[in-house]
Amino acid sequence: MPLLTNGRYAAIFFLCIVVPSFAGAQTISYKLDSGTGQGLLTKDYWARQSMTTEAKAMTGYADSQVKAKAQVFGTDVFVEKRQQSVLHATQNVMALAANNELNLGQLSNGAYPLAAEMRKFEYTAVGVTWGNLQSSSDLQWSWSPKVVRINQFKLNQGDGQIKLASNTAQLQANIYSQGQQSFAFDPFAKQFDMGYGYSNDASLSYKKDDWSVHWTGMNIFSSVEVNGLFFIQKNYQVNQANGKITSSDIPSLTGSYGQVKQKLKLPVINDIKLSHARPQSAWRQELGAVVILDNLIPWASASYQWRDYLVQTKTFNLQNLRLTVAKQNFVLPRLSLEVMMETAFQAKPQAGVTSLVYQF
Repeated sequence: MPLLTNGRYAAIFFLCIVVPSFAGAQTISYKLDSGTGQGLLTKDYWARQSMTTEAKAMTGYADSQVKAKAQVFGTDVFVEKRQQSVLHATQNVMALAANNELNLGQLSNGAYPLAAEMRKFEYTAVGVTWGNLQSSSDLQWSWSPKVVRINQFKLNQGDGQIKLASNTAQLQANIYSQGQQSFAFDPFAKQFDMGYGYSNDASLSYKKDDWSVHWTGMNIFSSVEVNGLFFIQKNYQVNQANGKITSSDIPSLTGSYGQVKQKLKLPVINDIKLSHARPQSAWRQELGAVVILDNLIPWASASYQWRDYLVQTKTFNLQNLRLTVAKQNFVLPRLSLEVMMETAFQAKPQAGVTSLVYQF
């Protein structure tokens, strides 16, 4: 299936060659969804956060996609190129990642826990969507199985702690990483073969009077077999004096690296929400939660519809604030645009385009 090796070519082929002869409505779109349970996922924000002896942790995610979709004999068929990242890490890991150096002399004595897990995938997929989302039924569902070709991926896991006592410091840590390229020289490295796999997205919603509940699951069942996957495992045990520790001061005392055959699973992202909207009202209120890596990020939002405009405010865990404005028929008929601005305490505001959809 060489078509899947390049998402852009796949979308062009899909739209221009295969679809027009026997398809109905066609849509091409770009969308970006992200969120975090603390502050913003920016270096600026985390560089201002302090180390703590408490096991405070944050969870975040980002999901961007370019997608072409068409109705073929009454069934939605799509090609997409997607990048998904999920992260769960202690505040200390995030603060260290945002600062190249840590002055231990500014910290009080104690143990500072370190733990993190990050999964990042970029893949191209071809799939179909079945369901009754276009019906007027109170109970609606969809299921989207797809064939997946991973283009890039990175997996990192680690745990440990920094201990401070008097004028001494000790670092204990275990780090495990997987990727597409060798982490060290290996003259006997096997050929790396990503292979193809599958994934499934689904949704389910139920409406009763003014209330509705909706669940969306991405990659709820997935598997991609990889031959020759590169890995490295490192154990750190470092004692440092003089009140300072930097990345160049930390040698890997023990470790191993090599290749394995493994079935990878794409990041699972579940989003469930409860909505309230009165008939004929332009207002909608929602409460929900995103579940990632067995951790929950609660959120709340309120939106207002005025003509072709939809304005929404949203907060994750009451730790940040996001404002989005969507416009239907933007410049061209059937073209919709959504822009976003978000901020948090001790963070610089950031803005960007979160959705661009054209139907023809």
